[in-house]
Amino acid sequence: MSSMSPKAWVTPTLEQEGEARTSRLWSVAIYHEQMCWGGREEGGWWFDAGELLERPVRYFKTEDAAYDYARRLVRHLDRVNAKRPYRYSDVNSDGRYTAMVNDGHPLQHFPIERPHYE
Repeated sequence: MSSMSPKAWVTPTLEQEGEARTSRLWSVAIYHEQMCWGGREEGGWWFDAGELLERPVRYFKTEDAAYDYARRLVRHLDRVNAKRPYRYSDVNSDGRYTAMVNDGHPLQHFPIERPHYE
């Protein structure tokens, strides 16, 4: 196997795709997710936005292993979120914790660009 640059396993070229599938990493990270005001259109709309919590971040060699771990983590986070004073959809909510699988290193926040109403 030839050595690949760190970017190659995140965004493989067509020639590298077969090799990249065997050397790609998947990460699972916990995010603090909140509902953000999008705008007044159609009576008002909201979107989900989240910020990466520093730890823990776990890396996996296969997508299936990453999703298996994320499902178990979400079940645990659901119990943590159930103890929070407000439901996620309440106006007084301070958000919830969620786990996400990322192709490569975890995103620092999502969405990458603020959505707009169309």
